[in-house]
Amino acid sequence: MVTKEIPVNHNILVWARKEANLSRGRAANKACINYLKARGEKEGLSSTLRLERWEEGIETPTLSQLEKLAKAYRRPVLTFFLPEPPRKKTRLEDFRTIGGRDIDSDAFSPEFSALLRQIEALQLNMYDLLLDIGSKPLSFVASVSPNTTPIQVAQQIRSLLDYSFYNQKDTGDHNQVFSDIRTKAEQQGVFILLEGNLGSYHTNIAPEVFRGLAISDNIAPFIVINPNDAKPAMIFSLIHELSHILRGETGISNLNSLDISKRNLSYQNELFCDQVAAEFLVPEHDLLREWEKLNINYSLEDSIKLISRQFSVSRIVIARRLLDFGQIDNDFYWEYYETRQEEWRQIYKTKRTKEIKIPYRIRTRSRLGGKLIGTVIGAAREGRISELDASRMLNVKINNFSKIF
Repeated sequence: MVTKEIPVNHNILVWARKEANLSRGRAANKACINYLKARGEKEGLSSTLRLERWEEGIETPTLSQLEKLAKAYRRPVLTFFLPEPPRKKTRLEDFRTIGGRDIDSDAFSPEFSALLRQIEALQLNMYDLLLDIGSKPLSFVASVSPNTTPIQVAQQIRSLLDYSFYNQKDTGDHNQVFSDIRTKAEQQGVFILLEGNLGSYHTNIAPEVFRGLAISDNIAPFIVINPNDAKPAMIFSLIHELSHILRGETGISNLNSLDISKRNLSYQNELFCDQVAAEFLVPEHDLLREWEKLNINYSLEDSIKLISRQFSVSRIVIARRLLDFGQIDNDFYWEYYETRQEEWRQIYKTKRTKEIKIPYRIRTRSRLGGKLIGTVIGAAREGRISELDASRMLNVKINNFSKIF
């Protein structure tokens, strides 16, 4: 029996691996390519050499082997049969502090790349749907002039959301503050999603890879927050990304400006948006007033802890603001910063290897947000799009619509 050769494009194999930011060795490992013997060979080749021969067109992988590569690269199998690589289209500028990370870095993992493709495709679908519905352009998108200060942008966001500092402070709960700000922003027309993996905790993407992203569009503005981050950090990221929307900037963020070694000219737009978030969540006047009251009777650490609870932000954010206003010194800040970071690393190490069981309705509504669910399912029920299209856009089965709407 003659086995028909699969007409795979070996140039696409090379392209897909490089787009997934994988070396041959890591790609062979992820795809579980075994130590194999080809027909007529006396000795087998290592998995890395076997992949190299496929990429050079010397040999052709089987369909089963192609499926493993597709899974490793987070691409459809049909990609390998294209005559030439798809033209790369992305509007997302990379604002991240990725430095000189090379191939195999998680900052460019196939999982993260796949997530970006999904988000961009969804945003384009929502843009088309909203135009069909007759949605009007949102005036606040790209409304900030170049000479506007962070304090002024923070005030604009407060006005847009109709959310005062006292609303935030009186709540006293991180989850509720995040939910309130998210709901207010969605009511103004911003889609806000919580996405940090491809549907399984096994594909969790660390906050160090991305904390948030913004697609600044005056019809369908999108914000995505990484839920693998701590809740106070997610609140900070949400205001940070709203700042990008108002500035008309589209891109991926993970700048940790709380690490003062990162404060350089390369990240000015990120630093600006962090300053907006800091002023929004921890106004100078209110912080210093509370600090003056507490610092008389409590230690520095206890005072910071109490204020962080009152303001519903992380302790590091409070410490960073106190450093900015000359209330603590660099030595104390750095020691405090490193201690808190190590605490978070231990929490995340446990979190990333453990799946938390949350009821389907709560999990799905939290992930997608009420605005996205309502718009898509509402359009399906009005006959503007098919239920199948709605299912594809939300990644929710049709028979589960009633559970989340």
